[in-house]
Amino acid sequence: MVVRAKSPDASAWLHAFAEGVAHMRDGAYFQAGAAYERALAGFAEELAALSEAGRRARREDPEIARAAKHARYELACVHSLASVGRDGPGAAPQSIDPAEACRRRDRAFAELERCLEAGSLDPIHLSHDSDLVSLRDDPRWASLLARVRAAANPK
Repeated sequence: MVVRAKSPDASAWLHAFAEGVAHMRDGAYFQAGAAYERALAGFAEELAALSEAGRRARREDPEIARAAKHARYELACVHSLASVGRDGPGAAPQSIDPAEACRRRDRAFAELERCLEAGSLDPIHLSHDSDLVSLRDDPRWASLLARVRAAANPK
């Protein structure tokens, strides 16, 4: 995914977003998570500095909206993987404190909830994404998936 900065203020958070994409591609999940956190924080700072009309225009820009949604979803994946101590494809799980694992799962679900609110979750992709396997035995998973399916197929 390539997103171009439309203002000088945007370049820092978009650079962090690009770092996150590169780290995910390279399997450095913890580094990707840190980069996505910086990107989302930078985007929030940029929006806060704009007028209401400017914020609306930025949120409605298809490239920017796609990047922010992508960062949120990937951040959920990073937290899911971190909850079982994984930092790369095929990497042996690292020992993780149970309380930290719980916090990571909570953060993964929080990011997925934000994605659902933004209308950016696909039920088929969500149910098959191997990065989210660690969440599937959590009771919140079935509820989330049901709400994503309902949002995708409104009556």
